Amino acid sequence: MEDHLSTDVLIVGGGLVGGTLGCALATGGLRSIVIDRENVEQQDSEIFDGRATAVSQTAMKMLQTIGVWTDLNGRASPILDIRVADGHSHLFLHFNHQDVSEEALGYMIENQFLRRAIFHASMKRKEITNLMPVEVVDLQRNAEGIRAV
Repeated sequence: MEDHLSTDVLIVGGGLVGGTLGCALATGGLRSIVIDRENVEQQDSEIFDGRATAVSQTAMKMLQTIGVWTDLNGRASPILDIRVADGHSHLFLHFNHQDVSEEALGYMIENQFLRRAIFHASMKRKEITNLMPVEVVDLQRNAEGIRAV
């Protein structure tokens, strides 16, 4: 590895948020270095961890724009209705996707699939340098910027 790398943005953590940020910045033309403690095999693994993420319609459109959504290959389940209730009350709010003229209010996606789609999208972008496994032990600020050690 080089002793010195320069970038527009340093992202510490290449998971759901860090990887998405790197792809969004790349779409805007900014270079980023994404570092993560996990190695490539762990980032790209199909290990089921039991968690899922609700992705809103707006977030889905952003994931389309930055090149992540297409890699999900139909693994997202649409949220067609939402019912909000308060404890034992007989009153509730009901949201239906047909009321907002969208195919879904949002989507449920298992984190393992979302993580892999983000990882694959980030690996395709020339504006993103992925460094794994790497851990930041210190950040030093000076007049020229920030240095990660």
